[in-house]
Amino acid sequence: MFSSILSAAARGNASAVAAAALSSAAAYHLSGHGRTTACSAPPLRPSKPLLRESSDELVMDHWRAWAQLPPEDQEARALVERFEADPRYTRIDEVMVHRNGARAVRGNAVVDSLALEARALPLHRIYLREDAKEIAILLQFAPGSTGHPGVVHGGVTAMLFDNAMGWMAAISKLRDSDQLSLVVDKDGDAKAFADSVKTFGVTAYLHVNYRRPVFVKKKLAVLRASDTSIEGRKRFIKAVLESPAGDAQYADAEALFVLPRKRPVP
Repeated sequence: MFSSILSAAARGNASAVAAAALSSAAAYHLSGHGRTTACSAPPLRPSKPLLRESSDELVMDHWRAWAQLPPEDQEARALVERFEADPRYTRIDEVMVHRNGARAVRGNAVVDSLALEARALPLHRIYLREDAKEIAILLQFAPGSTGHPGVVHGGVTAMLFDNAMGWMAAISKLRDSDQLSLVVDKDGDAKAFADSVKTFGVTAYLHVNYRRPVFVKKKLAVLRASDTSIEGRKRFIKAVLESPAGDAQYADAEALFVLPRKRPVP
């Protein structure tokens, strides 16, 4: 799929690169992959780096290329295709950006800082299982995510757990109130995610067990999170970080998320 792009780049022809990229992205979407999109035309990979002071337009260009184009790594692309082809899973992480644009990207520790600016997380896509009792996050690590040389930083792992379990807490709340359409309908109310504390709750505690190192050269992992019990405003969540095949477990975690109290009606 990307051979035409690389060939054009080798010739130093910028127009050919753009045309080849557009053709490849279109072929990917027409083939049945990339089922949800945030724009009518397939995105291109931006030529300008993303900086903190970048315009909203450039932020969205980078987000579209990162979130919607097929991964450049062949194994990562195969992992995405596997989930896109599985009818049990629906991708949900694009919805917030669909509705709120660059405001949903700027300042986000995972998307803005780790993925777009540091380029340390080439892949981070969230899929909801059809029973709404589990989410699966596809991950690819790159240099920039490490602590010890070649090993993903434990703090990065903890942050990804925290983020994933927050999503699961939100899913749990929406599932139990028959509002799951808020995370799957891109044309829904733009205000649905305006108050992230109200939607996702806050972390009361997070405990991570590190079972084995995550080596950057291994690149890929899947983080699965599910809720184990509910007590009023409390959501107890468990999660595991494992290899794509599920034959190696890198870490597991448990957390308590608390939803805010309902404000009394005056």
